[in-house]
Amino acid sequence: MGAIKGFLVILITLQCTAIIHCKSAFYKSEANNTYLIESEYKYDWFQAWATRSRNNMTLFTIASSEKSVEISKLIKTKFGRRWN
Repeated sequence: MGAIKGFLVILITLQCTAIIHCKSAFYKSEANNTYLIESEYKYDWFQAWATRSRNNMTLFTIASSEKSVEISKLIKTKFGRRWN
């Protein structure tokens, strides 16, 4: 798989205790990890950090080819395409 282009931040669910009022949804990957994926580009890194803090979640970056494949499959399955 090619190198990951840009910086991709996805909210990963650890212990969600609040309802988030936006166009987002929880998705489970084939590896049984649950992710909150925001379908609109409405947060910069600092806004995403603040949002995850308010909702008891964690931000992560894709740092391995295995994680990249996992996320790519999830996005392709749910949205019909890959994010680049």
